[in-house]
Amino acid sequence: VGETSLLWEYVAAGKSSLSLETACPDGQAFLTLVAGADILVIDHAETALARFGLTLEGLHADFPRLIIVALSPFGRGGPFADLAASELTVQALAGYACLNGGAGRPPLKAPGHILAYACGVSAFVAAMAALVGRLRGGAGALVDAAEFETITAILPLLRGQYSGTHPVRGGAPSTGVRALPCTDGYVS
Repeated sequence: VGETSLLWEYVAAGKSSLSLETACPDGQAFLTLVAGADILVIDHAETALARFGLTLEGLHADFPRLIIVALSPFGRGGPFADLAASELTVQALAGYACLNGGAGRPPLKAPGHILAYACGVSAFVAAMAALVGRLRGGAGALVDAAEFETITAILPLLRGQYSGTHPVRGGAPSTGVRALPCTDGYVS
């Protein structure tokens, strides 16, 4: 039995990553690592960097060519920025849970890890756009990739803004998911 999940093995295949705690015992080790990077992807940024006396804005100022992608549930600012979050709470607050589950029944969390995948793709696109801009003579960037913002921009919710017709939860395959009965309720 490995120390990582099968999902992690799949999404991390061919990539390298470092644990901040083991790779950077102090702030200087972290700064040395960052100095050689094109893109820094970080979650829980403020907490992780505070132990070194650093901030994202400070890193951005000290390394103007660096592209920093800060992943968070609700973004770095705004009314929800400091809320504790899980995939379920982000989906519910964004209105995405209303799409999943049977009509007349409580909503269900979307299956799998749709939020992490969608936010990851959004962050990747933003990082690549920033990198292309930098390669064309621009500077680095500080990208705020929020799960909440990403999930609200997914097609089923946007469609209603343009058509005026909002999706109704029916649990049918047209929602992309199915609600299946189990011993004590439903699972998606």
